[in-house]
Amino acid sequence: MNPRIADALNEQINRVFNAAFLYLSCSVDLKEYGMSGAGNWMRLHYHSECAHALNLLDYMEQRRIAVKMPHIFPVDYIWESPPDLFRIAWEHEKIITTALHHLIALCRGEEDFATEQQLLPTVHMRVQEEDRTASILRELQRCGKDECALLNWDEKIGQSAGNFAFRS
Repeated sequence: MNPRIADALNEQINRVFNAAFLYLSCSVDLKEYGMSGAGNWMRLHYHSECAHALNLLDYMEQRRIAVKMPHIFPVDYIWESPPDLFRIAWEHEKIITTALHHLIALCRGEEDFATEQQLLPTVHMRVQEEDRTASILRELQRCGKDECALLNWDEKIGQSAGNFAFRS
């Protein structure tokens, strides 16, 4: 495999594991805030990101490419309300998706069609995850600071989290 692609795959694994850690942190914050439904949703998102990263890691191992274990950065964000956390998650989703697009473009440029094919299904899933996170953010923004609306929304998202499975 082209060393540039191997480096880019390692960077993507690092990005995705760091995103997973961010979502786990958001889960803890939301549960401490009293929104266990939203916290559970973020925890599912954490598991989804781990699965995405492990798929890339497994692919590299299968191709006998050296995997550089990711460095997990400290989670650093400021939030005042649940919409802030979902905005942070949505912004992070977009960063990861953009990096994945660049990785696919690199694969095409280097004519590494096997790696491109490995990555393409993930693009569709990432777009779905971005869309779902953006929808949640819009719902939360409509709730505003109305505690009753937020608690009702939290119960709804908690129920849907059991039905909504992120795919890897």
